[in-house]
Amino acid sequence: MDTVIAKIEHALDIQTQTTKPKECTVNPNKGIILPISVCNVTVKIEKQNKAPPSMECKYKFRVHALVAPNGITENNITTRMFDKEENKVLDEFTLRAVYIPVLEDS
Repeated sequence: MDTVIAKIEHALDIQTQTTKPKECTVNPNKGIILPISVCNVTVKIEKQNKAPPSMECKYKFRVHALVAPNGITENNITTRMFDKEENKVLDEFTLRAVYIPVLEDS
């Protein structure tokens, strides 16, 4: 789990993308973060047959954020909103992921 923090006094629209969408679930993959608040982002990766070398996660997760237009709801958020255009404030950052082994019941 990683945390996205809105440190400004405007709501943010966010969208999360991954390099392996069929193998990973990102929750939330889109949403609205209220001003001066926090949003926890959880990534779940399908069960692996064996541990990767050095337990290094090769998946990449990118979060796009922009100032939310007044009155927008989560249902109104589209991928197209995050296209890079002039006069649109858009920030991108990468989430780091680490493997946490799941202990199975005996």
